Amino acid sequence: MNVIDATMFRAMIRSGAMDIQRHSDEVNMLNVFPVPDGDTGLNMFSTIHGGVEALERCGGDSLGESCKALSRGMLLAARGNSGVILSQFFAGLADVLSQYEQANVLQFAQAFEAGVKRAYEVVIKPVEGTILTVMREGSEYALSRIDSSTSFEEYFTSLLEKMRSSLMNTPELLPILKDAGVIDSGGAGLLYIVEGMGQALGGKIIEDVTLGIAPSRTTNEPNSFDGFDENSVFVYGYCTEFILQLTNEKGGVKAFNLDTCIEYLSSIGDSLVAFQDGTLVKVHVHTKTPDQAIKYALQFGEFVHFKMENMTLQHNQTITDISHRISVMAKPEVGKRESAIVAVVPNGSVGDVFTTYGADFLIDGGKMMNPGTDDFLKAFKRANANNIFLFPNNKNEIMVANMAAEMYDEGQVHIIPTADIAQGLSCCSVMDLADLSVEDNLSRIEGGLSTHTFSLFLAARDSVIGGTKVRKGEYIWAEKDSIRGHDVSPLKVFERFLDESDAENASLLVILYSDKVPAELKTSIEELTLSKSDFMEIQPFDSGDCLYEIYAFIE
Repeated sequence: MNVIDATMFRAMIRSGAMDIQRHSDEVNMLNVFPVPDGDTGLNMFSTIHGGVEALERCGGDSLGESCKALSRGMLLAARGNSGVILSQFFAGLADVLSQYEQANVLQFAQAFEAGVKRAYEVVIKPVEGTILTVMREGSEYALSRIDSSTSFEEYFTSLLEKMRSSLMNTPELLPILKDAGVIDSGGAGLLYIVEGMGQALGGKIIEDVTLGIAPSRTTNEPNSFDGFDENSVFVYGYCTEFILQLTNEKGGVKAFNLDTCIEYLSSIGDSLVAFQDGTLVKVHVHTKTPDQAIKYALQFGEFVHFKMENMTLQHNQTITDISHRISVMAKPEVGKRESAIVAVVPNGSVGDVFTTYGADFLIDGGKMMNPGTDDFLKAFKRANANNIFLFPNNKNEIMVANMAAEMYDEGQVHIIPTADIAQGLSCCSVMDLADLSVEDNLSRIEGGLSTHTFSLFLAARDSVIGGTKVRKGEYIWAEKDSIRGHDVSPLKVFERFLDESDAENASLLVILYSDKVPAELKTSIEELTLSKSDFMEIQPFDSGDCLYEIYAFIE
């Protein structure tokens, strides 16, 4: 094959998405940090799956339009650092390919090279031995072997050959990989995607590519309606979401006006998010009268996607729908405010604690704490503030948050680089939006970032991190993305935290216990704390089902 068109390009992307979906668990397990939070494969699949969905909505036979749809879909679906890098790689590739109706091998190779450049640009401090190295070395090698007779099959053979060898060499470039005895997870995920694209060229799995729902981070359980019965009171309305295709038949292509649509939907609901992309309109609204929203939309076109859920049922069951995350409001909407605090949380229990400490809006990050770009943008829109203080509470989400902040132009987003829940709460607790200026709050946050914090988790495997040997089954104290202590006894690990945090002179200890922590351990921790300080006030909270077993910060 010497040229590809829009049809083949779509098949390649779908095939690449299928391949990473099939191997997502394998890629997840390559995460080098021993906590079992591996989600690189899931993040990469979720990101490219967003592109596939956008391609399916796009329709048409134009390579240019397909490229634009893929780029936008992946941008809005990007999750985690690996997802952001992947989305930017494909954005660069799509920028070049969109110039052609058909692309030959050299043009595709140049597009691949442009994708690599774009991916490097989005990483502030590029590190070799990662996905960047794998894509760069593969691109350079395959491009250098092209001549006038090179076919796409030959190009992908060279590309994959070099990417595989580059991936296997990543531990030699990055000591943390060598210590853990693994190859780079992002590079592995990219290899599977490119491998799938190459398989589509050979026609091996094109007919079998039927992408399903993105893999769930939680155990799938049957739908339950126990949270809503004949005695329930309907309070929260319906979460109504749809994608509307404007049609010429109904005159919607010319007649539809997004501002008018927003004005109408605001009159029948709240928590409104709406945007238009060409002749597609995406709407999310909470309303007790979804029939009116449906009737209004159908004046202009037809639904290509529709979803409606009873939020009272969701609230009563405390359900978290991972495949369709939305920003959960912690306080009623008002007019444009001066400042607002937005925090990423894993569940409603932790969200309640952040609300107690002053958070105005919450983003449901799921157990893995990795919302996408679109989730951040929705939260910024709802916050409706001149200054937004954002707490990502996950080091891997800071890049995604930065990208979302650059896309948002209705206020200033101050991204606080909180690495975990404990650090986020510590910073949130020292803020005062009512009486302090933006500058004073930022100054206080600097102090919050330096507070002693504690995050406890169980090592999933033997590993060496930063020179520290950790055994599977040991409890680990992590603080600001570094290991501070480990032991088979969680109580001994907590005691070390107290000793190194100068607990004798502290006045406050805030602890969040996950569902995994037994009552006797909670009692032992609090007795231990009181034995070290007569002046310490202990504020314990339940944090529900969390990845980390205990979070704490001390003041």
